[in-house]
Amino acid sequence: MSIMIPSVCLDFDPRSRENQMFQALKKLPDGYYVLYSVHLYDTVHAYYDEYGRKTRFPAGFEHEVDFLIFVPGKKAIVIEAKAPRFVGDSEHGIKYDQAQQRWFLNGKPMAHNGPFEQASQNRHWIVEAIRNRFGDDDKRLLAKRFNAYSFSTVWFPCISQGMLNNMPLPANVGDKSCILTMEALNNPQPFLDRIHQPEFSHSSLEPLGKEDIEYLLNNLFAPSLNFLPSDNYLRDSREGALKSFTKAQSDVLYFLEDQHFAAIAGKAGTGKTFIACEKARIEAEKDETVLFLCYNALLAKYLKRLFDDESKTNSKMKKIQVDTIDGFTCRWFRTATPCYNKLYDDLDRHPEKFIYQNVIVDEAQDFGKDGINDCGNASKNSSGILSILKVLMSIKEGDYYVFYDKDQLVNNERTPEVLIDPDCKITLYKNCRNTKAIASTSLSSINPELKENTVKSALPGNPPTFIFTTRNNEQDALDKLLATLPLSKESITILTPYIESTPLNCQNDFYSFQGKKIPFYTCRRFKGMESDTIILVDIDKSEFASYDRNFYVGSSRAKFNLFVITTMSKEDCAEILTRRGKPFPPNSNTQLLLAKSLYANYKIG
Repeated sequence: MSIMIPSVCLDFDPRSRENQMFQALKKLPDGYYVLYSVHLYDTVHAYYDEYGRKTRFPAGFEHEVDFLIFVPGKKAIVIEAKAPRFVGDSEHGIKYDQAQQRWFLNGKPMAHNGPFEQASQNRHWIVEAIRNRFGDDDKRLLAKRFNAYSFSTVWFPCISQGMLNNMPLPANVGDKSCILTMEALNNPQPFLDRIHQPEFSHSSLEPLGKEDIEYLLNNLFAPSLNFLPSDNYLRDSREGALKSFTKAQSDVLYFLEDQHFAAIAGKAGTGKTFIACEKARIEAEKDETVLFLCYNALLAKYLKRLFDDESKTNSKMKKIQVDTIDGFTCRWFRTATPCYNKLYDDLDRHPEKFIYQNVIVDEAQDFGKDGINDCGNASKNSSGILSILKVLMSIKEGDYYVFYDKDQLVNNERTPEVLIDPDCKITLYKNCRNTKAIASTSLSSINPELKENTVKSALPGNPPTFIFTTRNNEQDALDKLLATLPLSKESITILTPYIESTPLNCQNDFYSFQGKKIPFYTCRRFKGMESDTIILVDIDKSEFASYDRNFYVGSSRAKFNLFVITTMSKEDCAEILTRRGKPFPPNSNTQLLLAKSLYANYKIG
């Protein structure tokens, strides 16, 4: 899947077919960059008016490039989109009049001397924009390299290849097979692959690589793209691609409309919390109250802030009450410490006191903690807060949904009774948080025999990195790693299995580095949350002793980058490989082999 910038097609005229072209380009292979509707200003260049006269742009004239495609290491393609429905005479459709050497659309002369000249002008304008932006500091020779390996073409999404073949065109248009037609809406790649200039293969210049392209995007194009902050646009575009997977979960939301109770299961990153929030919004839009419970205090704080912000523009969001189970219990009785038995009895005896019309529970697997699950006595034939909430919703004819991941039982040892054999169970499989590489590392930590179908839908990304060091050098390894990361451009979180035993110098949930405070939590506390970059520290062989879930929970919080600083020796790694059923030859580098078995890179810190 290509990286689309922006990630969605907005403010388009349906007659332009731009959304169809956008969706087609989204299917290009991994590594392609597709920029849509690029706006920049020009103060020095000329263009051709509708009468074919060369004319200067007025000061501050705004150009728009419909699509700009980068293929790292190969080329860039500027596309001008035109959507006339047919090729016609001088009164209808689009036509090139060879006698007048002029383009007509619906009987009127076209500006820019037609679409091919416009596409060519836009390509030259981008070259000049690069040259003007970087000037004498263009040590990468970006303008020259873009000029040498960039091409322009036109896309007619309403005209077939057969119609195009019978259409007279200017002599300088070149190979008609490089012009995109309606057939490209199914698969544009063959058309794009044909676009080339053989003489450029002998150029002494190199095509723009991935780093060059991202440099241009950060420093030239990003400010010109709608809806994209210039300093974070790459992260946002990848996040937009991840969210496109999340939208696939809309089928679950539709299904839940007909279900008053459902248990929704899914691995980390499959969109459980996203769906839970969407369902809460749907109920609130109906003017119904929603109690949204979770276990993790950090997650509750984040969700409260999310719905509070939304309520500023939509007052109905105030109907959503977010709380932890502990917080809800204390608020119910106005006490400082929770008493689950007392809450169970009060809800059982006085259901009329429960004001909520719907209940949504996230992290439901953690509600099996002693005192939460064992609240009722045997004579009531029910157990736990989850069970009594289900009874209350049955009485009120409200909706009750519980979301859980059985592999994230890090805060208790038992699955709550209400999850064991639910009347309606839905399982989510598609990962919509992590890249494929991170999902593979995370899932293989609890199951050495990783099944490909569990990660096949995830986006590509950089492999995680295991940094092997010693206990005494762990802080030095962390500082060296942080020095290589862009601290100002993406969120970074450090996680440890057990904060009370870490040798790292952290205070008040932060690790200080070069004047910046980086969040530092346990894996348990950060469960349910996410971060662009996760750094796992204090990882020793005990985390893999029995496929410990702390590593799974912590690593699955990473969206784009995962680093693991570990103190495991080669002997430790050999022990883990043996336990995981991964044979290895004598005198092998077992640290390297363990990293590879977890789909990660290997590094000595």
